Amino acid sequence: MLIGRQQEVRMLQEAIAKDSSQLIAIYRRRHIGKTVLIREAFQNSFTFQHAG
Repeated sequence: MLIGRQQEVRMLQEAIAKDSSQLIAIYRRRHIGKTVLIREAFQNSFTFQHAG
């Protein structure tokens, strides 16, 4: 559950819904929930994922 990230989730979901390809860079300092944000937006519908 994300608190206060509704705008970011909405933006990612809008990009997912588009028919064209998109590149979205998500960057910030460590341990602030970037991966959780992506998983929430994609609703854990990954075929493959890799974290570095």
